Amino acid sequence: MSALGFGQKVTGGEGPNSTVLDVTTGNPTGPESLTVRLEEAKRRSNAGQSTVIVIKRGITVTFDEQPHKIRARNLTITGEQGATIHRRLLEFDCVEADNVILRDLTFDGTPSIRQTPTDSVHLDARKGRGPTGFWIDHCLFKAVFDLSFTSNTKDVEGAPPLLLTVSGCRFENDDPGGVNRENNGALGVHGFNNDNDESKHDLKTNAYATICNNYFLRTRRRAPRSSNLTFVHAFNNVLEDWGAPEPVRGTDPEQSNGMISGNFGLLVAEANYFQAGTASDSMKEAITVAAGRQPGRLTVPPNVISRRNLYVNGATEATTVGLALSVSDAYATVHLVPPRVPAIGVELAQQLKDAAGPPR
Repeated sequence: MSALGFGQKVTGGEGPNSTVLDVTTGNPTGPESLTVRLEEAKRRSNAGQSTVIVIKRGITVTFDEQPHKIRARNLTITGEQGATIHRRLLEFDCVEADNVILRDLTFDGTPSIRQTPTDSVHLDARKGRGPTGFWIDHCLFKAVFDLSFTSNTKDVEGAPPLLLTVSGCRFENDDPGGVNRENNGALGVHGFNNDNDESKHDLKTNAYATICNNYFLRTRRRAPRSSNLTFVHAFNNVLEDWGAPEPVRGTDPEQSNGMISGNFGLLVAEANYFQAGTASDSMKEAITVAAGRQPGRLTVPPNVISRRNLYVNGATEATTVGLALSVSDAYATVHLVPPRVPAIGVELAQQLKDAAGPPR
């Protein structure tokens, strides 16, 4: 099985020189802990070898403020049933980390707690990135204070763009109107910007992301978000009851949205299922587009029936903003094949919801 979209060349830790390393304790350190296994994966990567790390059945990797700094290529991190990472950040240094798969993992956050770590997975590609990319597949992300998943890139001379696929994942927030609710986002694909100096914004696309077959349930914002010339192709995602209820939303309405093309973002959204909440104060705008000095761009295919988004419960239909973006040209730019996009309907939406997240 291979990834759809921009992460289609990612193979992770599979290969003839691969070794499987088990995580059998949730302790921050010690033999067979995740920390030790990631150190082993780095050593193996430096030796040109591949690694599969398996968090064993029922193991909960316990809270630690310090992130796991991951600098390994050709790596898969996966979990058996019930494997959970509780408030610990996986932070990938993309100068050294490349060709990585995260699969069947549960990231358990505490969205009301405003302290580190505030994210669950971070791809730091601001200093460089490898040629292959990352594939995040069938993971469960419970809300953390800020973003469950984020990637950051910027202009780096000679560096290839970051390539990414997030597929089959479930993002959920049990309390989008709760304490410290001004953040609690799902997924952001971000370029570099300096709001105080417009000359320091990215000048080219440094990230291409495919976001497909995911289920976003009661996520407050960014499901997903593109910003600063990152190109996001979002298809066959199901969004239900996004945003935050009034009067919470009124305190900062820009921090409550479904999909969003942020400052200078590039977003193509097709064949997604938007089901607004039934409460009278539920968010209805399915896709938000930045305006003003740093406008976003959004392309939706209203004239292609098979690729139309479906809007339910009064969700507001989105329209193309700015010059239309070409999906086929984007994939051709990085020498990849565009994925087939199935038409969305009630039946497919239910199948996507049932299949999202780790095996249950």
